[in-house]
This record gives sequence, C-alpha cells and structure tokens, in this order.
Amino acid sequence: MFSSKVRLILALTFFLVYGKAVKSSEVIDITSESFDATVQEGRWFIKFYAPWCGHCKKLAPKFEKLATDLKGQVSFGKIDVTQYSDIKRRFDIKGFPSLFYFENGVKVLKYSGSREEDVLLRFCKKMIVPPLDEIETLPEFWLKMKTNQPHRSIENSPISFVLGWDEKA
Repeated sequence: MFSSKVRLILALTFFLVYGKAVKSSEVIDITSESFDATVQEGRWFIKFYAPWCGHCKKLAPKFEKLATDLKGQVSFGKIDVTQYSDIKRRFDIKGFPSLFYFENGVKVLKYSGSREEDVLLRFCKKMIVPPLDEIETLPEFWLKMKTNQPHRSIENSPISFVLGWDEKA
C-alpha cells in the first residue's frame, strides 16, 4: 500500500509528535498499597504532592532530572496524597510539595531546604555517603582521618550527638 519511504516518514512524524508522551520516567509513581514495599530497600527521595499545586508542578522537571542524574544511587518516587489520604495522615503532610528521605524503609528526615536543583543535588549527595561513625580512641580517630572518606554533613541534621574527649582514655 505505502512505499517504505512513506512508512518511514510516517513513523518519524509519529515519533516526533507523540514521542515525548511515551517518554519513561525515573520517578516512580507510588500508591498507598505500594508505599512500604517501594521504600523498603535502598535510598529513596519521595515527593508528596497534589496535582493542582503550582509549586509541585514547578518542582517536577527538577525532580525528574535529579532522578536521572542520581540513578543507581538514590531512587525517586512521588505520591499524590490527594488520592491517598492515609499516607497524607501517616506522614502529617500539611503543605505541598513535601519531600522526605528514606533509607531501607525508615524515614530519615523531612527535607526543608531550597527547592533549587543544585541544592537538592547537594542534599542527595550528602545523604549518599555513610553516616557518621562513633570513634572512641585517638588512634581510631587518626585512622579514620587518614582514610579521607566523606561523611554526611551534620548541618541541619535532626540527629543529636555529643563530642568530647576524655583525657584519661
């Protein structure tokens, strides 16, 4: 019926017109039923949003880019809490978008910083490094310092700690 050139032109036209509509996303859609199983393993940055929210719409492309840039290091998910009010209540969502960071099923913290892409990227990179370690001796301290391994910044951390030195130790 059509020549191979005509079919090729039709296929390319279809792709150019509709190709963006079928683009896959690195940000996983989450439901109430899938929430716990989704965040159970690994690092997750979850956006709790409402589809009508202007701030959520503005954040969406940044969140997508971060998910692509950090693929394999941090997983990204989103949940429409206007559809899943049980999740909204469970995490006490008061405003949109709300961003939470999870590790192995445990909520580590609610993100409250800037929504600029570079700031979100720095936050995720800080969260990727291992947590702070407890060091009990001076030789252990010097050994840790020599390894030059990065550690999470404790700036704005909800975690409390005591730093001290016992002269007799």
